[in-house]
Amino acid sequence: MSALTLYLVRHGETVFNRRDLVQGWVDSPLTDLGVAQARRAAAELRRRPLVGAYSSTSERAVDTAEVILEHHPHLDLRRRRELKELHFGDLEALPNQTFRESVAVEEFFPAVLEGRPISVPGGETGQAYRARVDAVFAEIAEAHADGGEVLVVSHGVTIATYLYVAGWTTPGGLPNASISVVTVTRQEGPRVVAVGLERLPDVVVK
Repeated sequence: MSALTLYLVRHGETVFNRRDLVQGWVDSPLTDLGVAQARRAAAELRRRPLVGAYSSTSERAVDTAEVILEHHPHLDLRRRRELKELHFGDLEALPNQTFRESVAVEEFFPAVLEGRPISVPGGETGQAYRARVDAVFAEIAEAHADGGEVLVVSHGVTIATYLYVAGWTTPGGLPNASISVVTVTRQEGPRVVAVGLERLPDVVVK
C-alpha cells in the first residue's frame, strides 16, 4: 500500500447540537452556523487532490460532505452506514445532561473506544461499535491501496474511535467541522498526523 491520507471531518453544527441533545442515530439538520462551518472545511480542502469521498448515511454528515464536494465535482460520495455515530439507545434525543446523569462518562467512553461490551439501555455495545468502525476503515484503506488523499465525513465519537486506533493518546471531543488527518501504510497501519483542526497548515499535508 502506498501512503494513504485520510481527512476525517466531523459534521457541522446541528439543531440538536445547539439544543444540547443526545444525537447518535437520531438526526437533525445543520444550522446556519453548521453550513458555514462546512464551508470553512470545504475551503481548507478545496485544493487537495482527493481521490475518494465517504460519509455516514446520517443527513448531517451527508450535507457536510456535499458542501465540501462542491469543490470536487469529479467525485461521487459513497455513503456508508458503518460510519454512523454510536447508537445511544433510549437516551437518543434526550438532553445531554440526562446522559451525563445516567452514565459514568469517564468510564463509558474509554470502554467504547476499547470495544468493550458496554452500552446504555437499548443502545449499541462498544464491542459491536468498534467492530463496525474497524471494518469500514479497513475497507476504505483497502479500496485505496494505491494511496492518495480521501475525505471521510462522520461523527465525533466515530472519528475519535478511529483516531484512538491510530494512536491518539488523549481522546476527547472534536469541534464541529474540524479536520483530523491520519496516514495509513501497509507497514505501519494508521498513524495520527493532526487532530481537530480548523485550518490545515502546509506541514500537515505535504
